[in-house]
Amino acid sequence: MLEELRPILIEGNKIDVCASLHQDAFEHYQELYPTGTGVDPDTGQEILGGGFDLIHILVLADSYNSIKKYHNAITTIRRGSRWLQGRGSQSYWDACEDDREFDIVGSVVVRSGTVAPGMYELDINARHRLAVSRIKVGDIEEGQVRLSGLVLAHYLQSYKMHASVILAQDIKEYGPLYSEIADAYYDQRMYTAAVSVYEMLAGDTSVRVFLSPPVRSTRKSLG
Repeated sequence: MLEELRPILIEGNKIDVCASLHQDAFEHYQELYPTGTGVDPDTGQEILGGGFDLIHILVLADSYNSIKKYHNAITTIRRGSRWLQGRGSQSYWDACEDDREFDIVGSVVVRSGTVAPGMYELDINARHRLAVSRIKVGDIEEGQVRLSGLVLAHYLQSYKMHASVILAQDIKEYGPLYSEIADAYYDQRMYTAAVSVYEMLAGDTSVRVFLSPPVRSTRKSLG
């Protein structure tokens, strides 16, 4: 049903409704399959999330990012990825303001507090959503969300880590993700960072298609 409704809601610019429906489904499947796996009634085989898998997590995060609910998007990726990894009971990660749960080996990010980085794997598309969300969150420190300097530092360190992972991928295969990172930097007036990514894209003829003004997102996963 969600697959049928999503394009209709997106076409009608009802992204908030799309987010609400996916959020309700997410909570339902988490309760129904707390281990992160369920049985396919047709094949009898175990499937991730009982059918509510990573693509649905990404759609929910995209929906939240589209309506500027960036904290919700961050929570969705963190809890959703954790749940699909069979770690849904590890709710203590939610107490961490940063994304240390998905820190990468060799990262130079400095984390304070008593909870050690988890170093759990994170799908590249899920990490991309975290990167975009963190970039967006970092620029509203002077707005309605008043973050302490320490917490803001954690956010900034997280987005740098996530973005570095994205930008280490093959630009020919992940050009759209590069473009969205650059757009997020640009929208937040982080022009130096944006230009550096745009230059990477401009330097590869296979991905120049993503650089048509005005610069905006090219990913179409919501539709």
